[in-house]
Amino acid sequence: MAQHSMMFTARERGQPTDAETRLRKQVVRLKELREKDKAELEQLRADVQGLVRVVNQLSLENISCVKR
Repeated sequence: MAQHSMMFTARERGQPTDAETRLRKQVVRLKELREKDKAELEQLRADVQGLVRVVNQLSLENISCVKR
Protein backbone atom coordinates (compact mmCIF):
# COMPACT_ATOMS: atom_id res chain seq x y z
CA MET A 1 0.00 0.00 0.00
CA ALA A 2 1.42 3.39 -1.04
CA GLN A 3 1.95 5.88 1.71
CA HIS A 4 0.48 9.31 0.99
CA SER A 5 2.15 12.34 2.51
CA MET A 6 -0.48 14.80 3.58
CA MET A 7 0.11 18.33 2.32
CA PHE A 8 -1.30 21.06 4.48
CA THR A 9 -1.57 24.70 3.52
CA ALA A 10 0.00 27.32 5.75
CA ARG A 11 -3.45 28.30 6.97
CA GLU A 12 -4.28 24.69 7.84
CA ARG A 13 -1.04 24.54 9.87
CA GLY A 14 -2.10 27.70 11.68
CA GLN A 15 0.63 29.78 10.09
CA PRO A 16 0.20 32.97 8.06
CA THR A 17 0.49 32.66 4.30
CA ASP A 18 3.37 34.35 2.45
CA ALA A 19 0.96 36.96 1.13
CA GLU A 20 -0.32 37.69 4.65
CA THR A 21 3.23 38.00 5.97
CA ARG A 22 4.17 40.43 3.17
CA LEU A 23 1.02 42.46 3.77
CA ARG A 24 1.65 42.66 7.50
CA LYS A 25 5.20 43.92 6.88
CA GLN A 26 3.86 46.48 4.42
CA VAL A 27 1.26 47.65 6.95
CA VAL A 28 4.01 48.14 9.54
CA ARG A 29 6.12 50.15 7.05
CA LEU A 30 3.11 52.28 6.08
CA LYS A 31 2.24 52.98 9.73
CA GLU A 32 5.84 54.04 10.38
CA LEU A 33 5.77 56.27 7.30
CA ARG A 34 2.48 57.79 8.42
CA GLU A 35 3.93 58.63 11.84
CA LYS A 36 6.99 60.17 10.22
CA ASP A 37 4.78 62.23 7.88
CA LYS A 38 2.62 63.30 10.82
CA ALA A 39 5.67 64.58 12.71
CA GLU A 40 6.94 66.38 9.61
CA LEU A 41 3.54 68.04 9.04
CA GLU A 42 3.45 69.25 12.65
CA GLN A 43 6.89 70.80 12.20
CA LEU A 44 5.88 72.43 8.92
CA ARG A 45 2.75 73.89 10.53
CA ALA A 46 4.87 75.35 13.33
CA ASP A 47 7.31 76.75 10.77
CA VAL A 48 4.47 78.39 8.83
CA GLN A 49 3.18 80.08 11.97
CA GLY A 50 6.63 81.45 12.69
CA LEU A 51 7.05 82.68 9.13
CA VAL A 52 3.66 84.41 9.20
CA ARG A 53 4.69 86.29 12.34
CA VAL A 54 7.96 87.37 10.72
CA VAL A 55 6.21 88.49 7.52
CA ASN A 56 3.68 90.48 9.55
CA GLN A 57 6.45 92.14 11.56
CA LEU A 58 8.41 92.99 8.42
CA SER A 59 5.27 94.36 6.77
CA LEU A 60 4.66 96.64 9.77
CA GLU A 61 8.27 97.81 9.71
CA ASN A 62 8.03 98.43 5.96
CA ILE A 63 4.87 100.48 6.37
CA SER A 64 6.55 102.44 9.14
CA CYS A 65 9.59 103.17 6.93
CA VAL A 66 7.42 104.23 3.98
CA LYS A 67 5.49 106.71 6.11
CA ARG A 68 8.68 108.54 7.16
